[in-house]
Parts: sequence; C-alpha cells; structure tokens
Amino acid sequence: VREGRLQDAVQELRLAASLAPEDAHLAVVYAMALQARGRAPEALALLDAMHRRRPGEREPLFGIATIAREAGEPGRARQAAHDLLALVPEDPGAQALVRELDRPPAGAQETRSR
Repeated sequence: VREGRLQDAVQELRLAASLAPEDAHLAVVYAMALQARGRAPEALALLDAMHRRRPGEREPLFGIATIAREAGEPGRARQAAHDLLALVPEDPGAQALVRELDRPPAGAQETRSR
C-alpha cells in the first residue's frame, strides 16, 4: 500500500482475507484499503460482519469507528467507539476515540450571551 499500488494491495488483501476469514487484524487492514479506494460502505460491511463473528475483538470496532467518522457517519462512529470502550474500558486509545467523537463539531458550540 505504501508503494502507491493501492489497487494491487486491495486485491492481495481480499485474497488474504478470504483465506483467513477469522483474522480480525487482516479484516481491518483490508477495510482500511477499501476505504482508501473510496469504498467505505463495503469496508464497513466487512467490519460489521467481522464484529458479529468476533464480538470480543477490539480491532473491528476501532475500524468501524474510524471509517464511519471519515465517511461522514458520526452517529455510527460514536456508537462503535462507545461499544469499544465498553469492551476495553481501560484502553487509552478507546478513551481518546470516544472523547474525540463526543466532542461537538467545530463551530457548533453555543455562543453565550453576556
């Protein structure tokens, strides 16, 4: 992927994921490559399926939160982040992700009257 051959990487990752369908890390890497190719709905579907098969894995939830945020689905991103935090409450990455996603968008804060 780093060599700029994203399409080749997506094809290789698809093959690898099909050969190791229970590998959550591989699914997330493949999903990130799909998202980089503008295929966020497919990436999210892949991670949703992995999360259903392996609900105790943190990586699919982190991937869902990240890709959903970038795809303009803040509610879905927040839900995945909160599910992740419930799974691993002491994880600093999960805590930071929830704080980030729960923060109001820039410019959305109310102005106070004096």
